[in-house]
Amino acid sequence: MIRIGIVDDHILTLKGIQQMLSDEEDLLVSVAFTDGHQLLNHLALNPESVDVLILDLNMPNINGVELCKKVRATYPDFKIIVLSMLDDVSLIERMIKYGANAYLLKNSMQDELVEAIHSVIDGKQYFNQHIRRLITFKSKKAVKSSDNTMRPKLSRRELEVLQLIVKEYTTPQIAEELFISQGTVITHRKHILSKMGVSNIAGMVRVAMDWGLIDP
Repeated sequence: MIRIGIVDDHILTLKGIQQMLSDEEDLLVSVAFTDGHQLLNHLALNPESVDVLILDLNMPNINGVELCKKVRATYPDFKIIVLSMLDDVSLIERMIKYGANAYLLKNSMQDELVEAIHSVIDGKQYFNQHIRRLITFKSKKAVKSSDNTMRPKLSRRELEVLQLIVKEYTTPQIAEELFISQGTVITHRKHILSKMGVSNIAGMVRVAMDWGLIDP
């Protein structure tokens, strides 16, 4: 059972999220608060009561940005999902920097929220297509105004492999999709990591987004 904590100063939103998640057999809303300080006080006494925290940004007393920073600093294993009306890409990037594992807009459908919860529990980040498009668009604009000599020079096949890695395809799935051997996939992945100067998939995705190498 995945235990969910919710913080939102709007009672109707709070109740709506609770009702939405009550339909899911493997999800349990264990705590719900209208104030971030209430959450922090609760967690100080019951740190194991929450696996995933869903929080709003615009709240009185302590806003979602500061709450995210405090929770991440004190409870590094928590998964944090931001649920907001704001789609400002700079704010989204700040929340990622401060430890948010997912960012959703409040007009998201139930299945998106449920998918986000399962994704972060599995150790992944989650952004829907709209949020990914915003981040990628900003990255592409930044690339155009920067020194393109620093851009990783990937071959056509390496770009194809990169796109599938970002879509969370496994090595066998990539091999089947591109009609190449699994060994060739592994070699391409090593070359991509080397050209980007990173050591893992998370770094690969970050560099790819920074340089606009992946489709939104």
